[in-house]
Amino acid sequence: MADDEHVALAYTLTGTHRGDFHGVAATNKRIEVRGLQIGRFRDGQIVERWGSTDELSLMQQIGAAPSPDGAKPGMLGKVADAFRT
Repeated sequence: MADDEHVALAYTLTGTHRGDFHGVAATNKRIEVRGLQIGRFRDGQIVERWGSTDELSLMQQIGAAPSPDGAKPGMLGKVADAFRT
């Protein structure tokens, strides 16, 4: 989404945990993490940026944070899905 001053996007990062991440040794687990970013531009230059990545979900996927039994981690993904067309 965009207007004259702002650009917003939702994204999904995928990869494999192959190295130390926030003190967690490589697990070789596949991860999928959602995020949102909003940028404000002036004269063709970005002057502000806000965003959020579902880091709790990432930590749950590599086993560094507990995940409730039967629950899908990733509330941010649900928010991003609400904005998909």
